[in-house]
Amino acid sequence: MAERITALGEIAWPTLAEPRLVLSERPVAGAWLIQVGADAKSAPLEALGWLCGFNPLPMPLSGGVARDSATALLAVIAPGRCLLVTSDANEAAALAERIDPDAAIACRCQRAWLRLDGSGVDAFLDRRLGIDLRGGALAAGQMAVTRLGPVDVLVHAAGEGGFDLLPARSFAAALAETLCDAAAAEGVRLAVQPAADHQWSHMA
Repeated sequence: MAERITALGEIAWPTLAEPRLVLSERPVAGAWLIQVGADAKSAPLEALGWLCGFNPLPMPLSGGVARDSATALLAVIAPGRCLLVTSDANEAAALAERIDPDAAIACRCQRAWLRLDGSGVDAFLDRRLGIDLRGGALAAGQMAVTRLGPVDVLVHAAGEGGFDLLPARSFAAALAETLCDAAAAEGVRLAVQPAADHQWSHMA
């Protein structure tokens, strides 16, 4: 059965002209929690990384490391424990064939992938997260698990200045509303862009 419901698509978000910040939803075509034992060889994860277009992963894996491409993100949540997400259906199908089901949990339906971009995005998020962004606690290419308001979220600092936010899918709308309320309180124009329906129509 086709999946046609986005994490943010059920709410009629206001249309804003020339927003300063944009919160956009990326479709999650595939997502896995992958466990790599202390004695595991690096080859399986490196193969997945190259498949998604990542640079080589540092070994041994340590928490806070992340790699991303145009369509995928691999974040090391804790030593030996990774979250891999992709927005590309063909990539997701190829990954599903290569990921060991005994060492991974498929979690596409449980994870949302949001991206916050815009002028002053680091200062805006710094006032809301439980980590010190502007103090260097999250350099470009790193990730952290923290809270944004009442919502637990994985945060990834992208190299081009934006931030990936990956909450549980059931809390994605609440996170978006929290950001909108905070932006309105500061007089900042923040636009929300749900994933287009057609991006999900071909995903089982």
